[in-house]
Amino acid sequence: RIKIKDKNKIIILGGQHCFFKASAEWLIKDNAVDAVIRGEGDEILPELIGKIEKLNRVDFCPGLIYKEDGKIFDCGMRPPVSNLDFLPFPDFSDFDLRLYDNPYQLPILSSRGCPYECVFCSTKLFWIKYRSMGGERIFREVEYQLKKYNDTTFFTFNDHIINGDMQALSRFCDLILESKLKKMKDGYNWDKLRWRGAAVIRDEMDKEFIKKLKDAGCIELEYGVESASPKIKKLMRKPPYDTRIIERVIRDTHNAGIGARVNFMFGFPGETEEDFEETLNFLKRNRDFFVQVHPSETFCCID
Repeated sequence: RIKIKDKNKIIILGGQHCFFKASAEWLIKDNAVDAVIRGEGDEILPELIGKIEKLNRVDFCPGLIYKEDGKIFDCGMRPPVSNLDFLPFPDFSDFDLRLYDNPYQLPILSSRGCPYECVFCSTKLFWIKYRSMGGERIFREVEYQLKKYNDTTFFTFNDHIINGDMQALSRFCDLILESKLKKMKDGYNWDKLRWRGAAVIRDEMDKEFIKKLKDAGCIELEYGVESASPKIKKLMRKPPYDTRIIERVIRDTHNAGIGARVNFMFGFPGETEEDFEETLNFLKRNRDFFVQVHPSETFCCID
């Protein structure tokens, strides 16, 4: 519709769907599309915009598939962003937050990908490798958004896991706790801050660390347990923690005052009735320590 109104407008597509070459090649064939960004657009898009401002047209840019006079050019892939600390803060200024269900909540993405290689997960198909912001960078983004949106009290981490880099998460919490000791910093009461995210079960998630998360404002963690059967977890290539560690982390999370949500997957190839019973018994033993359970066969999709 934009092209019909003004054929000189330059249309650029991007996003997760465009990471795959076949998808990008299909999209660029559309008469309305001038360029498709493949992969992470943080560096590609600004560089492309600079070329357009200078040349008034799309030109060669690594990470791009573009069209000129009907001919398609593939500029090849660009490596993923290596240091997330240098990325600018997200800008929500064009959004009227009052129109949203929760106008006091903002999203944050402090890492990309996952350090683990569960066979059912599609993460590595587009994020390629795991990277995390440092604790100071995460804190600065939260601090920036709180100053800009004074009514904000809640952040949802959209990371696949927020504890992939335990050192970064710990430092983030330390900085919040230091600010809370000052009570008020630049007009914001840090005691109001609340946040949630997805996490992986790992031995380093001990009582002391989980308490630090709680004291820093964490109110909910979502764990991908998937199965309580050692055999099925091995087939899934889940982190090799035994059931005792999983139970301990979930119970410590609950006892610290953080809501524990857990994901379970049923019908994974190779799962027997006995494997299912192991998971069911796990749920029965720990039912008092969950705020929500996601039992779903849709976590596993076989094409």
